[in-house]
This record gives sequence, C-alpha cells and structure tokens, in this order.
Amino acid sequence: MKNIFFSARGLRSGWRLLLFVGIFVALGFLAKSTAHRIPTVSKLIELPFLHPVGLIYDELEGLTLVGIPNWIMACIERRRLAS
Repeated sequence: MKNIFFSARGLRSGWRLLLFVGIFVALGFLAKSTAHRIPTVSKLIELPFLHPVGLIYDELEGLTLVGIPNWIMACIERRRLAS
C-alpha cells in the first residue's frame, strides 16, 4: 500500500496534484460561502464587470486561493515555499 502513495522521493506527483486540487476546491467553496454571508464583501462580488475594486477583490481572492494550498503543500513535503 505504501508503494501506491510514496516513492523514493516522497509523495508521488499524481497524489500531490490531487491533494493540491482538493485543497484549492475546498478553499474556493469555503471562500464563496463565507463571502456571501458578509455584507461588505457580498457588495464587492456584485460589482459590474471591470470595476476597479471588483478586479482587486478577484485578484486577491485568486492569489489567496493559490497561495494557501502552496503553503500547505510546502509544509506537507517539508520544503521551502520558494521551492
């Protein structure tokens, strides 16, 4: 069973990808469900397309949704975040 998940270099790449995507999707679902419950943030979501504040919110959300799973995966693999 250990050979399915691990190789000589640690966790196999397919499982790493699956874990990253799972964390990303879970955080995205959590962010969307939480954002709709906060009145100030729900107003940002409803802004028209290409509104400057809406674009900033979207970019920060995307950066956070990618940065947190990267940090978690770096901790799991015992690597630096920059690697």
